[in-house]
Amino acid sequence: MLSVFWAWITTQGRIDVSEEYLRSTINYVEMDRPMRLEFGRKLTITQWTRFPIYETADFWWGRPLYIGPIDLTPTPRVCVLLPEGEPGKRVICIYLS
Repeated sequence: MLSVFWAWITTQGRIDVSEEYLRSTINYVEMDRPMRLEFGRKLTITQWTRFPIYETADFWWGRPLYIGPIDLTPTPRVCVLLPEGEPGKRVICIYLS
């Protein structure tokens, strides 16, 4: 059932990222953002492409564009990943626990 959902998301639920869309997202975040992101005294790694997990990650559609943590506290309400390169490529955010 989950795979059917993700297939639907990738084919039907696409968002064309235009300048207008990005501006409206930025305006929303500016108006409704948390007072501050609190990371305390912990190390936060936001890009894991140099770690061994990136070399071995295989989801049967090619090397991932990004691998990283999503345990930020408080959790951001907006995450924008813009695909690079070829037209028609999509970014799919998957949370594995």
